[in-house]
Amino acid sequence: VGTSALLVATARGLNPPHPDGWIQLVDARDVGDAAVRIALLANPPRRLLLGGHNQRLHLLMETLANRYGVEEPQGALPASEAIDLADAAEREPGRPLISRAIVDLVLHGSPVDDALARQTIDWSPRPLIDTLSSWEGWAQGLGIIEHPPVIRSEA
Repeated sequence: VGTSALLVATARGLNPPHPDGWIQLVDARDVGDAAVRIALLANPPRRLLLGGHNQRLHLLMETLANRYGVEEPQGALPASEAIDLADAAEREPGRPLISRAIVDLVLHGSPVDDALARQTIDWSPRPLIDTLSSWEGWAQGLGIIEHPPVIRSEA
């Protein structure tokens, strides 16, 4: 939900403040596919990590800005500034501009190694461009993105 808010804001050209760090994008359809594959195993492992696509948040936001034909995002905030901004925003009434939970998630995120899942259940995530295209359709259908993005190039 938190990273989706940053994607929506970027698609709308709102240039949201953000730190930089690793995030993982996993398509819900890929999670469902993996769950079925795990359920079919005779002796499934206790835990499998589905990393999907390891991405630097700021680079993803730059890619999206280009894809949607909006201004590139401002530079990523240094960690201390992002924390201070999130803490201050959460003290104000209403929805914070950026939540501390998202700041912490981004700042402390690291790439996820999903090699065991890929090997054990013969799993791999669909291409990121497919996930983004489906997300755009979903967001347009709900009126979250009011018009189709101006797609300049593929992500």
